[in-house]
Amino acid sequence: MILISGVIGTGARESSLDGGRGKQTNTERAEGTDWQLDFALDCSSRSIHGRDRVLIHDGRITALSTPVGDRSGSWLEIDWSQQGRLVFTTDRLGTIPIFWGLRDGKAFFASRLTDMVRFGFRSPDALGMMQMVMLNQATGVRTVLEGVSILPCASTAGLSPQGLGAASRYWSPSVNDEPVGNQQAWLDEGIEVIREANRKAIRTASPGKVAWPLTGGLDSRCNSGCCADLIKPDDLFFHVEDMGDFELPIARRLAKVYGKTVREFHSAESMRAAARSDLDLDSGDLNVGHWRLRGTARELAEELGYSVTVDGFLQGILMNPGMFFHEGSVENARERCFTMASFRAERFKLDLRGPLFTRFREDYEASFPSGRHGLDASQQFIMENRSRRMVFGIVRLNANYLDVRTPGMDSGFIDYAMRLPWALRKGAVGYKKIIGMVDPRLAAIDHDKTGLPLTAGAEVSRKRKLAKLTTYYVNRVWPGEPLIKGKETAFERMLRADAVFRTEVYDAISKSKWIEDVFGRGTVQTLEVQRLSRGLSFDGVGALLTVALLEKTGEE
Repeated sequence: MILISGVIGTGARESSLDGGRGKQTNTERAEGTDWQLDFALDCSSRSIHGRDRVLIHDGRITALSTPVGDRSGSWLEIDWSQQGRLVFTTDRLGTIPIFWGLRDGKAFFASRLTDMVRFGFRSPDALGMMQMVMLNQATGVRTVLEGVSILPCASTAGLSPQGLGAASRYWSPSVNDEPVGNQQAWLDEGIEVIREANRKAIRTASPGKVAWPLTGGLDSRCNSGCCADLIKPDDLFFHVEDMGDFELPIARRLAKVYGKTVREFHSAESMRAAARSDLDLDSGDLNVGHWRLRGTARELAEELGYSVTVDGFLQGILMNPGMFFHEGSVENARERCFTMASFRAERFKLDLRGPLFTRFREDYEASFPSGRHGLDASQQFIMENRSRRMVFGIVRLNANYLDVRTPGMDSGFIDYAMRLPWALRKGAVGYKKIIGMVDPRLAAIDHDKTGLPLTAGAEVSRKRKLAKLTTYYVNRVWPGEPLIKGKETAFERMLRADAVFRTEVYDAISKSKWIEDVFGRGTVQTLEVQRLSRGLSFDGVGALLTVALLEKTGEE
């Protein structure tokens, strides 16, 4: 996690990073007569210094003069050339977060919510907490802290004691819904763009051994296939078991293509400490129920001596987006994206017609992106919220230990995907064909989502279809909780089956005044009985735990 913290205003002097417990120790400082900025880099980041600015990046930018729209990777530029304010420019997805708020005639900012709590922002934002719990992350510029916002992505904006100036946006995602035309031309371009994005990510990595993840999905086989000749004898292939071992046989077959074996890690080992998670290791925006890779990253770096790993962040959204994107009208997309929120509210026994949920829904509808159709709107909503604040949070967390390379953040890769016709993006049609062009052996191995080789396209195996039907009908006729459980993360599984873990989690949640103030005593009572049962075991509980841990930061 990159640590950034500072203050703008008369008499601006703060020991801004001194209270944090992050792993970074080499803090750099820049300051003027009325502002101060401290920052410390993580394992993935570097910096380029100018006379009146600094550019923090992940190694894929070579000069400050590179136009912002052409910059690849995760980056943030901070400019102090203007009197009385700092000007921030965020990358396309705003992956280095800057939270900010105004207090006592000054503007405070930080890359961690824990630091904003230390700066004195110690009250909850009701709508931000609703978003975090019901949608898996706060959305738009809102956070779970009252008076604290996050800078918008793909934008330049100046921050002063008077607030944030109007943001100037330089990029927005798009969807090409035109006919495919010459399919082979698209595939030929794609293999070159995607291969170069992967190879550039590895070429610009820190020195040392690389730990390559392998799963049953598409991204890891694309990453390793594009860099097959760069894989060294002492590099490692590994797999993290989180939702069961069903992907492990596929990972082993993929490793055999390279003449290697797979080392397996179990996320449950580190997830047992979820109720004691140190939010200083993260932005504070990431649900601790999703910290499943942190223990593996720490072990790879500190015990096994690996320096680099690769993460398929954004590649699925770019090349296999069907699960999260919604066709039809913007209104239809908006409703479908909100379905999870209504479901969770019912699980927590919230009144869907009550004032809190009504305000939450109205705010959601007012801030949902616009566009020509549902694809435009849902793509922007997912990329700027789920991708930015939840999924990339896993990358930020693991960068405390390893240089995490993200080929999907290559500007050429993103631009190609935005131009690629929807018919080749949906269902990973083009992606599967490109992987087959990279190495036919990788395409001949089953895909975890279909149970068939990539060469089968969108077809699903008969065994998968039968299992889905059986699960549906058995659970429909069986009273109470589902008889056949679906896939569960280690966090969900331990909440359901481990009484000690469940008690520790709900003890932490029940001590939160913020949760009671926002959701009411009725919701707290609903939660308190869970420590004696096997009821609520899903992401919303992890979000509540995250809020409780953030509140505890202020108490400490």
